[in-house]
Amino acid sequence: MDATQTGVGRTGKIWASKYAGIGPGIMCIAKSIGSGIPISTIAYESEYDENLPPGFHLGTYTWNPVALVAATAILKYPKSTDFLEKVRFKGEHVKKRFKEISSDISQISEVRGRGFMVAAKLVKGKKTKVPDSEIKARAKINMFRNGLLMHTCGHYLNVLRHVAPLTIEKKLMDNGIEIFHEALKEASRKIECFLFWGER
Repeated sequence: MDATQTGVGRTGKIWASKYAGIGPGIMCIAKSIGSGIPISTIAYESEYDENLPPGFHLGTYTWNPVALVAATAILKYPKSTDFLEKVRFKGEHVKKRFKEISSDISQISEVRGRGFMVAAKLVKGKKTKVPDSEIKARAKINMFRNGLLMHTCGHYLNVLRHVAPLTIEKKLMDNGIEIFHEALKEASRKIECFLFWGER
């Protein structure tokens, strides 16, 4: 299982696989495990280690002590605090606000996600559901001008994903959501103006 983006609490659970009630035999982990310090790791069942030759784990880029200390502390933190509960709570707040915004922006066809990994899917219209990467591009420019960065994903690059730091304060988070809303409104107004003049 790939936990590079969904690991260490991003979805509201320490690993996203917890939602399915499964324990993957092999898991790739990176990014958030170092909290800014470059590190990646592969976790696997002990049985896979039995037939590896001696010295297999040695290499140029292994065992960075600073990164290992950071990763160890980060993995311990959720177990000793209410961190994951707060992530789930903030994620539900973001999803609720995104759904409210979708009632105002006809180009948002779907709001989805778990924990603090929430996305809005942009289309040319809720009835047609044709992917719209153009409004996404305009909205991202508008957001950037107002101090907000959002990640693009989806097969058609028409999905904007909220992946703020898990420790973000609510006031700052709400400010970002408002910038997101206004940026989409401005982008959709430009589309409406274009359609109006095109019809003439």
